[in-house]
Amino acid sequence: YITVRPDPRLPKRLPLSPPLVFRYFNGDHASFRGYRFSARHRAAGGLLELRFMPPSGRFWADYSLRSVFDQRRVSAARLETPSPGFSTHDVRFGARLTRRIDLRFGIENLGGKHYFEHLNALNPFTGQRIPEPGRAFYAGLAIRR
Repeated sequence: YITVRPDPRLPKRLPLSPPLVFRYFNGDHASFRGYRFSARHRAAGGLLELRFMPPSGRFWADYSLRSVFDQRRVSAARLETPSPGFSTHDVRFGARLTRRIDLRFGIENLGGKHYFEHLNALNPFTGQRIPEPGRAFYAGLAIRR
């Protein structure tokens, strides 16, 4: 398991480098605790993920909501700090263009929420967590053989 620890033997290389430099190292063990809850529902009454697909199956639309609770239990020795919870909304669409070609496109983080996962890396100059990308658009073609 990879973690970090301070290494006072490493010199500052740049004027803006932090006063204490950390080195990654491989640990010999780790303890994990926590909970994970996941739910998925079809379009009939679902609140976390909804999918619309007409009987022909040629088109589909999908909405999902991801909510993460705040994290207050942390390991200060591993540079962890508490993190707030967040929710993101995603929409995806697709269409079968031919028997072999599907078009897919969507928007992740529809609201452009500024958030970060609990263990995202820290900016070495500010000590702040590096956030996840904001709103992201994508499109693609899938070709079946």
